[in-house]
Amino acid sequence: MEINKIDSIYNFLRSEEFRRRPAMFIGKISIFELRAYTDGYRMSLLIHNIEEDNNIFNSNAFGDFVAERYNRPAQAGWDKNIWSENYGDEYQSFRDFFRLFDEFFGEKKEDTYYENLLAPYRK
Repeated sequence: MEINKIDSIYNFLRSEEFRRRPAMFIGKISIFELRAYTDGYRMSLLIHNIEEDNNIFNSNAFGDFVAERYNRPAQAGWDKNIWSENYGDEYQSFRDFFRLFDEFFGEKKEDTYYENLLAPYRK
C-alpha cells in the first residue's frame, strides 16, 4: 500500500508503512503525539466538510472500547487510558494502541507482531 493511495485515517493507521515508521509521520513515538495527529486529521475533515467512512475518531466508540477494556473512565480519553495502563511507557502504549485498534475492528494478529513492531525504536 502506497502512502499517497491511502483513503482514510483507518487505512493509514493499518498500513505497515505507518506502523513500522510512526515517528516519520508524527515526530516521535508518543501516544499523545498520535492523539494530536488523529485530532488534527479529524479537524481538517471538519473544516473541509469531508465525511470519511471508518473514522473511529469522530465518535467515542474507540475511546469507550479502550475504557471498557481497561476498566477506566472513558472521559480520560483513549490516549491517557492506554498510557496509564502501561505506566507511562510510550513504547508499550504505542504497541497497545495498535493491538486495541486491530481488536476494535475484529482483526487478530499474533502477539509477536506487536512485540516486534516497535523493536527498532527500543532503547
